[in-house]
Amino acid sequence: ITIPTVAKILIIDDDPDALELLEFHLSRSGHEAFCAKGGADGLERAAYDRPDVILLDVRMPIVDGTRVLQILRANQLTRNVGVVLMSAGPMDALRPRVEGDPRVRCMEKPLDFGALAAAIAQLLAAGATSRA
Repeated sequence: ITIPTVAKILIIDDDPDALELLEFHLSRSGHEAFCAKGGADGLERAAYDRPDVILLDVRMPIVDGTRVLQILRANQLTRNVGVVLMSAGPMDALRPRVEGDPRVRCMEKPLDFGALAAAIAQLLAAGATSRA
């Protein structure tokens, strides 16, 4: 399997500042980053744009990140996409529920960009992508 030098990364968050910061950082790192404001918009973009990796905020109104992840896994087009779950709060309750899924990583905000780059690389190397 070859790892693309440029990954298509969808950022799903309800915080415009977080979206802007992550899009800037990922674009500067050479990735093709695009944003969705909220879970419903994110699900639509994921099915349409077929990203390699999704950065997904857990705490969002209406459709939260855990529900978005369930819907992604149920959809044939997005079932295998790599997901980095992000939250400003502790991830202790969520980690055990996703521990067995090699296509999911959990990270607490504020994000460590080095750790984020490593998580993205791991997901890409594992072949977790919606284009597989």
